[in-house]
Amino acid sequence: MKALRLALPFAALLAVLSVFLHAEPPPAKKPWGAKESKALSAVVDRYIRAEARDRRAILAEVRALGVPEEQIPKVMTGVFQQIMANGKKSEGKGECESILPERLFTDDQWKKEHKGRYVLSGQSKGRGPKPAALFIGLHGGGKNVADARGAAGQWGAAGGKAILACPWVLEPLTEGEWNKDNEQEWLCLLIEELKHTFLIDTNRIYVAGHSMGGYGSWGMGGHHPDLFAAVGPCASAPIVRMENGRVQYHEPGCLENFYNTWVRFFNCPDDPQVPVHGSRYADAKFKEWGYTHEYNEYQGIGHGYPPTGLGPIVDWMFTKVRNPYPKKLIWMPTRPYRPFSYWLSVAEIPGTPGERTRIDASITDNVVEVKFDKFSPKITVWLNEKLVDFKKPVVVRVNGSEKFNGMVAASFDVALESAVQRNDSNMWFTARVKLFDDPDDPANGGGDVTSPTGK
Repeated sequence: MKALRLALPFAALLAVLSVFLHAEPPPAKKPWGAKESKALSAVVDRYIRAEARDRRAILAEVRALGVPEEQIPKVMTGVFQQIMANGKKSEGKGECESILPERLFTDDQWKKEHKGRYVLSGQSKGRGPKPAALFIGLHGGGKNVADARGAAGQWGAAGGKAILACPWVLEPLTEGEWNKDNEQEWLCLLIEELKHTFLIDTNRIYVAGHSMGGYGSWGMGGHHPDLFAAVGPCASAPIVRMENGRVQYHEPGCLENFYNTWVRFFNCPDDPQVPVHGSRYADAKFKEWGYTHEYNEYQGIGHGYPPTGLGPIVDWMFTKVRNPYPKKLIWMPTRPYRPFSYWLSVAEIPGTPGERTRIDASITDNVVEVKFDKFSPKITVWLNEKLVDFKKPVVVRVNGSEKFNGMVAASFDVALESAVQRNDSNMWFTARVKLFDDPDDPANGGGDVTSPTGK
């Protein structure tokens, strides 16, 4: 009996060794050198220059080149250099002009030239070896008195620590207001232009403004939260509606989306131009939701500045640095020209301007939870190894129902797609899970809930 008991484990061991010794050897790694890098660079350049509708076909070529996983970080450094080189450049100093799409203009007076204008200072900081912070200062004034030169002086304290860009509204003599969609798209294009021209630290981009500029700051932070480290609206308010003496409505997303974005704002109870109820409403909502923020009320300043001026606000903003990969998101998508925020994107903006869907998403121990309340948005979850462990299965649940459970692996074509979409060297992704059917995407193979790198 003893001999039999010894023989059985020994036989099992021989079987295991036999399988091991006769197993197929792992495939040899594809060589990657100067020749492969040159071929990839040419395809990447075509992808960057291509129209959006043509990029999917080029991604298939990128995928066929088979960039090794361990090469992706190194290759991506070159990709961001190519993105920077291929973009539209700023004139670089002083009063600058930028040619913009005609669709951004509503008045024929401005549509003819279709130019955006801005004042630039501190630009030398963006030409050094280290990335520079960027501060967008928005003028106030409204119709007929909009003045970016005044904003350049108003926010001059920022120019000592960052590149300072102070734009004019697109239509300063007619319909220009910073809280309009076309004006906010102009600001996003301006930031892109500056990123193509200077070495910008995308974790240190800031926006602030006084009066109408403050309204624009609320709008930019509220609708483009992943762009900014901190927002400083002054003597202004989010877009709200009063009924029967109380605020009954606020513009969807303009407050909810501040979950991961620092905001400091002030108002005066006797401000003759901007009633205090909007700021108090925002303060109350942020407290109710547990959002980190700072709100101050100053007596007797009317529509002016705090007793200590704007300098302390600027200093406070510069202490804040964006976290590009937060593990929890609250996002109401609102802007078709920027249908992504942090590690989420949508194929189209759901709802209407007056009613949007709210997406709550979190990542805990390789489990991604996505919840939404209406309109069934077509969501993509973008991932990298700072968000999940690629050595373990990733689970994605939508409104409590498991939609994906499998392995993901880093893929260069996903990294390229996310990099060109965002132009943000501090925020890019190497895997994705689409939570909707996309038969036109060759990476998905027409699947319903898949990842191009899923196994």
